[in-house]
Amino acid sequence: MENAIRSRLLPDVFLTAIKTDKFKSGAITLNLLRPLRDEEAAMNALFPVILRRGTAEHPDLISIAAELDELYGASIGAVVRKRGEVQVVGLSVEFNDDRFLPEDGLLEKICALMGEMLLRPVTDGDKFDEEYFESEKKNLIDLINAKVNDKISYAQSRLIESMCADEAYGIDKTGSRQQAEIITNEELYRHYRKVLETSQIEIIYVGSADSDRVENAMLNALKELPRGEMIPTGTSTEYIASEPKYVEDAMDVTQGKLSIGFRTGVTAADEDYPDMVLFNAVFGGSLNSKLFMNVREKLSLCYYASSGLEKFKGLMIVNSGVEFENYQIAKDEIFAQLEACKNGDITDEELEGARKYMLNALRCQDDSLAAQEESALSRIIGGYDRTAAELAQQLEKLTAENVVRAANKVRLDTVYFLKGVEK
Repeated sequence: MENAIRSRLLPDVFLTAIKTDKFKSGAITLNLLRPLRDEEAAMNALFPVILRRGTAEHPDLISIAAELDELYGASIGAVVRKRGEVQVVGLSVEFNDDRFLPEDGLLEKICALMGEMLLRPVTDGDKFDEEYFESEKKNLIDLINAKVNDKISYAQSRLIESMCADEAYGIDKTGSRQQAEIITNEELYRHYRKVLETSQIEIIYVGSADSDRVENAMLNALKELPRGEMIPTGTSTEYIASEPKYVEDAMDVTQGKLSIGFRTGVTAADEDYPDMVLFNAVFGGSLNSKLFMNVREKLSLCYYASSGLEKFKGLMIVNSGVEFENYQIAKDEIFAQLEACKNGDITDEELEGARKYMLNALRCQDDSLAAQEESALSRIIGGYDRTAAELAQQLEKLTAENVVRAANKVRLDTVYFLKGVEK
């Protein structure tokens, strides 16, 4: 991303413009950064989808759809993300690149619509349109309730909730059902106005336009944006070490879900993060990893077994699906493979296979608008400058000793098991 230019538009409002001719379309995300808090997480997840329902100029989805058709089939949606202990909410739009159209000015119209949607929603006095509020509040509660249906992600969510019970990271990106249920329209509208005034805003553009053009278009679109004292955001990686926790839930499931949480103490901003990336690939983050080849393939203890890093918080999560009776032996084998990494029991084939897998994954990051946007936003939130290309260069130089050092920084925190109901 050598062509990325970051500029300040307004107080605590920044634009990162990534100029590229690689795609036939462009994308803009308008991201409001909030500290992840239980008392506001559900409200933050709710108001962007209400903004998407209509504006003062385009008061319903039909008129918005007609406007998007006029804008050569652009698509616009709500953003609700969690990056470390930062909740990211706002709007995203994808649209045809100007250079393929018979007329100029599409970018400016897109930015104007985003500003209109952010700043001029359909209201009823000092609240949102009541129909839109009630409809989207119900949708949010239904979404939260439905998360239990995906047992793999549910198990990981319960692990994180238990592992980080006293930390902001334990809060879900959509908030809790309890908090969603008590939101009132008037309260939500007041909160939305506060968010506009007090949030750091990061706008990410990916496309062929010059940064000056994008800057002027967004400045014009956001000229009515209220600004006040910003509420800071960030992620704490400090924690008090304690004995590992073991948590179990029982549900009507046919396959157990075993999720294990580790503390690495290493984030993407740390100098030794590349070591941790390669270690994770050797351990469980690639198709020829120790977990995949031994726990799943050779011993057939799991239907799936993999590990992944949380680069903002400094965590590693192992997810696996096991037969109920294989829980203990599968867990023991996962720990055995971790010990093998710590002891340097790593073959050349494992090391080079993991390296090749990660290098290919990093090269693919430039292949989509979404990946480039995500990479830019992650660097801003994570407070680091290392690009995917630079990470790839560092991975090329690492040895098995780097993997061993990273492995020995990993500490078990929580074991979660979703088991069946005894009948």
